[in-house]
Amino acid sequence: MIIKFCPRCSKNKIRYTEKYCEECTIVVAEEQRKRYRSYNRERYSNKEEQKYVKFYSSNLWINERDAIKARDCGLCLPCFYSLFNGKQVIYKGEDTGSSDYIHHIKELREDWNSRLDSNNLISVCSSHHDSIHREYNKGSKEKEQMQKALRDILLWFLKNFYREV
Repeated sequence: MIIKFCPRCSKNKIRYTEKYCEECTIVVAEEQRKRYRSYNRERYSNKEEQKYVKFYSSNLWINERDAIKARDCGLCLPCFYSLFNGKQVIYKGEDTGSSDYIHHIKELREDWNSRLDSNNLISVCSSHHDSIHREYNKGSKEKEQMQKALRDILLWFLKNFYREV
């Protein structure tokens, strides 16, 4: 078993695939809930944004999100790809390994009809999620390159590791 120190407190040893120790997980979860509530309050006041807020709290999304997490074995696929192939594809730094987010490769605003398409969804850690959105925000060329890299990683994973039950 591979272990590391909790990146938040640097006191407790945790498995490589875990994000934080038990104590820090509780604190971080509460901080995230507070930020998310505030974030959604602001978004919900905008009529156009309401559609997206409602979608992310719908049973359809929650079920699909959980299915994708299970498909990807709870792993951040870019981290797994980097670890398996010895390549840093997206994020240059300490990889976390576990998935924190299910990311839409093609964003909801771009293609609403692909919101539940499993080929448009990939598990990523928070570091990769931030890196992906930084690239998306740079411009259309960078966004297309990032989307291609994510699709390639997803196809690699599905081809080599995914077995439908």
